[in-house]
Amino acid sequence: MKKFLVLALLLTSGLGVFPIQTSQAQQSEPANWTIMHYTDVDNNLEGAAFNDYYEMQSAGSMDGVTIVAQLDRAEGFDTRFGDWTDTRRFVMEYVPQAEPADAKGERAAVVEFLVARGAGTVEDLTAQAENTPDETIHRLYTENNLGVTFDQTPVEDLGEVDMGDPQSLVDFIEWSVQNYPAEHYMLVIGSHGGGWRGIGPDDGLGQESMLELPEIDAALATARADLGIDKFDIVGFDACLMAVTDVAVMLEPHADYVLFSQEVIPSNGWEYYHSITAMQQHPEWDAFQVGSTFVDSYMDYYGGVGARTKVGLSLVETAGLPDLLATLEDFAAVVGSDTAELLSALGTARNNSQAFATSLSSRGEYYSYIDLRDFMNWFSLQTSITEDAYSAALAVIAAYDNTVIYSRADSHLPGATGLAVYLPAQADSYDTTYPAAAPSSFAFWQAYLDQFYQTISTELDGSALSLDIKNVFTLGESGSSVDNPVIFFDAAGVGVVDITYSILYVQEDGSRILVDTAPIAYTTTLPTGETVTEYPNELTPSTFNWSVEFPYLTDGTNSLLSVASTSGNQLSISGTYVTAQGRQPAALLFDAGTYTFLGMLASNGESVYEPVPTPGDQFIVDMVIISPDGEIVVQPQEDTPLTFGLEPFTFGYKPAISGSYVIGLSITDLAGNTVRKWADLSINNEGIDGTLRSYTDTNEGVYFQYPYAWGEMYSLSNDDGSLTNALSDPNGTQSLFVDVYLETDALSALEANLANIEGDVSEIQETTFAGLPAYEAFYTVTTDDGTATTIVISVLNEQAGSVVVFSFSAWGDGVQPDTSVIDLLDNTIYFFPPILE
Repeated sequence: MKKFLVLALLLTSGLGVFPIQTSQAQQSEPANWTIMHYTDVDNNLEGAAFNDYYEMQSAGSMDGVTIVAQLDRAEGFDTRFGDWTDTRRFVMEYVPQAEPADAKGERAAVVEFLVARGAGTVEDLTAQAENTPDETIHRLYTENNLGVTFDQTPVEDLGEVDMGDPQSLVDFIEWSVQNYPAEHYMLVIGSHGGGWRGIGPDDGLGQESMLELPEIDAALATARADLGIDKFDIVGFDACLMAVTDVAVMLEPHADYVLFSQEVIPSNGWEYYHSITAMQQHPEWDAFQVGSTFVDSYMDYYGGVGARTKVGLSLVETAGLPDLLATLEDFAAVVGSDTAELLSALGTARNNSQAFATSLSSRGEYYSYIDLRDFMNWFSLQTSITEDAYSAALAVIAAYDNTVIYSRADSHLPGATGLAVYLPAQADSYDTTYPAAAPSSFAFWQAYLDQFYQTISTELDGSALSLDIKNVFTLGESGSSVDNPVIFFDAAGVGVVDITYSILYVQEDGSRILVDTAPIAYTTTLPTGETVTEYPNELTPSTFNWSVEFPYLTDGTNSLLSVASTSGNQLSISGTYVTAQGRQPAALLFDAGTYTFLGMLASNGESVYEPVPTPGDQFIVDMVIISPDGEIVVQPQEDTPLTFGLEPFTFGYKPAISGSYVIGLSITDLAGNTVRKWADLSINNEGIDGTLRSYTDTNEGVYFQYPYAWGEMYSLSNDDGSLTNALSDPNGTQSLFVDVYLETDALSALEANLANIEGDVSEIQETTFAGLPAYEAFYTVTTDDGTATTIVISVLNEQAGSVVVFSFSAWGDGVQPDTSVIDLLDNTIYFFPPILE
């Protein structure tokens, strides 16, 4: 259950509304297309539907396209357009789009909206709005759909209807087809979505009524039989996480095409205006052309004015499903006959596959939806698998490509290809209710999962897991922001799915507060060239650096320690979202590179959706504490709630406080077995310049300081397989690249570094750097992307018997490398004997 429903026709602006006889609502001639929107927003998605209704109203029922909808509103979420809370049916008539508001009009609308929400007085909010940037006001105006109108009159008033009752769906479909016949039918069901767990809920009548997959299956079968319809042209879900194989399989008898999303759908749902107007302009289009247009309009909207990331939409042709199921069943049989030998390959494929709903921390594992094609691709690339297993995976991919006929996703979902499958990473995450909820024709996958996890439980008892912290290295007696500790450890295991570090601050009472945690990346390059996350089967010496910093979240008044977890290029902070209607588990999302606020996901029972916070709403951050006796407690920071205002929350890092810490490492396998190790660490940041941080490379014995704002080091792969370590300022205009050359001298290393430069290169000059003899040159390169100027300095590291080459680059016409950064390195570089533990 997930996202917002889009479905359409919403409320009337309504005052008194009277039932209209069905006969009055009938159309005289069949349309080309009838779009049936079944809109179950008798829940906290009520307000999110208005943007979609506005889009459908702007297109209107004309030019061969009729739009009908059944809408069930909720109480207490959105008071506009009559604020009725029962269930009504509409035929969407054309209403021209409203004239866009200017900046003054947007400010007035935002103030009026916030006053209605009880966020403050007209006077106070008007004063705040006048001092708020135009772009912030525009964001609030668009996110809350304040520019939309809904000028429709219902054709039927049904009273309160349970739209989680499959009979309600049957009644709506039959009413739509009987009164608004067409050559082609598109059914859209909108609400929270949860894949095989169903769609909804309808919170009216004091209950949480869901439409589960078997109920949708039965409802569509009844409606088709009663109406004499072979199949609907398109069945779609304007709801989160519905693009899973189970849903497609359930719909195979009922629809030619299925339109749905693998990920969370943003609050504005599908894009309807451009999609429907294109249908009206192209009456000759078939179902594929209509469905692919909805995909394109959706992606264009969120890639533009909708401004959201991690989005995707896909179109499945159900005629391809029998072949896909046959190849998938063959794959399950082949792999199932040799599961024990293939555990590592299966685990590696699962670890590297695109997963969905991961931004809300543990909910990602709760759903455990991964891209089916991406999984098969990663599995086929494993060198340890049998020829039969390899062939079976390729057969699934071939059938998949004939089934998922059109799919788009943005760069934040690099492995999303259109259809997901339920595949928990660990045995203890498997939901035992799955067999009862999934389609019976997909029973072989349920049997495969049962056998897979049984094999895991038998083969993996944890004895193969090995983990040992060998050393915690700092240059001084204590670590600091300018003396980052390097942790040396050994790790190995079979079927490993995760190796994670945790940093805990030790309080005076012996309890420990989690201040940082993240997975430790193990990457290798396959013979085919792909970089893959692959954990070691044999004992492997490893290291990681802790940057000695705390993550903080602030609302402009309060600043709070807020541990962030990483999901792709997003950071998420777990806590509780508090509104006048209640409290929900939630996660704030930030860009991992820029720390820009991206939005929020919240959990509504079993579903996840994207709420739009308004000023006055609050977020309570979760803090994880381990008691002196080892009990893990998630403690909401109720005494320090963060309050949403006109400006979004900001996130960033600050140097950690001085004191005692514990470093924790954990390694976990497919069966959920976990081994943990701990080591003590002392941090002393007293008197440390908080504007600086350190670079420590124990392999090469290199240390220096650089600006704190430049963030952590990252690595770039070169064509020859070597790595270049890199640092950049927040604006991306200044960068530092560090290369190491072995078995050579400083002059030769610099010459090698400059050999492939296609630009204006200066003569090499002798100089000194860090008090040592060095060589220096500079060059300028101009491309279509602009101009880069670089100063290159090479110096011999006698301690390691290598040469270190520092490249200071500036990007932009007339921009020069920052000499203060060069001077900082010149004064702080320290070479020490490499640590080879």
